[in-house]
Amino acid sequence: MDRKREGHWLAPAEYGQEVAYEAVRHAVVPLLRRAMVWIDATGSEHVPEAGPALLVSNHRSLLDPWLIALSLERHVHFVADSWLGHVAFSRLLRAAGVIFLPSEAHRSHSLIAQGARALADGEVLGIFPEGMDNFTRDTPPRTVGAFHSAFARLWWEVRDLEVPIVPVAVVGSQRERRVQVPAALVRALDRGSSHVASPSVAAVFYESARVRFGPPLELPRFAHASDAIERIVAMSREAVTALVTE
Repeated sequence: MDRKREGHWLAPAEYGQEVAYEAVRHAVVPLLRRAMVWIDATGSEHVPEAGPALLVSNHRSLLDPWLIALSLERHVHFVADSWLGHVAFSRLLRAAGVIFLPSEAHRSHSLIAQGARALADGEVLGIFPEGMDNFTRDTPPRTVGAFHSAFARLWWEVRDLEVPIVPVAVVGSQRERRVQVPAALVRALDRGSSHVASPSVAAVFYESARVRFGPPLELPRFAHASDAIERIVAMSREAVTALVTE
């Protein structure tokens, strides 16, 4: 892939984006090592060395994208909620290629449009289909919630690219620190975040974690979008759950 060509979707200077990504990735290492007992990763060989890939992971902590990023050599473009685009270091995250969704309407449309451009350019896209469900509900450790379907609709839109869907599980320790933060703080950062309707949002910190990458899903040929979306959501959640509980 020629990163110097004009009109690339990522940034005016793609090389600068790679530098930002590596800077962010390595800056967080000492922080995680200080906060956690150990971090381990298995199965990274399931992520292709080149070409597009869709990483589909469980999600209960803001640490999850950092842990996945540190487990791979390839640049992962994570999809993030709108309110994170207003935190102090959001400019650095944007520079590193994070895709922020809009506050309210057209969130799925934005994910599909931006994600399709990334995959068409041979990038790795990291998606958390649970969204913020585990942040706004008091769920036990290692709980895998329902998956939203936008990522499956994205795959259908780019099906001609034959993008592999790689299930990922961030398996935190059974003992974790769960700090409740008033949701009003999230809404203060982004006044459009009314979809965060719970009174509080949980900041979860693992004592230790293992990142598990599974083999790409073996997808059948689908005749219709509705069949593809329903089946991909079910298969992805089943694969992620299996990695969490193995």
